[in-house]
Amino acid sequence: MSLKHFRFRDSTLLNLFKKGAETKPAQIVPIINAYPGRRFILIGDSGEQDPEVYAQMLKQFPKQIERICIRNVTAAKSSDARFSKVFAGIEPEKWILFDDPKTLELP
Repeated sequence: MSLKHFRFRDSTLLNLFKKGAETKPAQIVPIINAYPGRRFILIGDSGEQDPEVYAQMLKQFPKQIERICIRNVTAAKSSDARFSKVFAGIEPEKWILFDDPKTLELP
């Protein structure tokens, strides 16, 4: 699902250049609110702000976000300071940094 809305005919084209922290929460929150009985897995990558945005969503909706999966596109390690800070206070089994989608096991 695309989390940036844009059209070539108007100013929404500029949304392509906005950071994920500006656009993704506005797309994710209504989906979560629309389905209060469902649980979600958020999948993104380490290239931009997906870990930060998704960790905030998990903190905001702890009963609905089942897991966060971050594809490693930056040669990072799960023990790096970035992830330690972003996922501080979040149970380790709630998020994963993965390299190969074939190895990803989902609940």
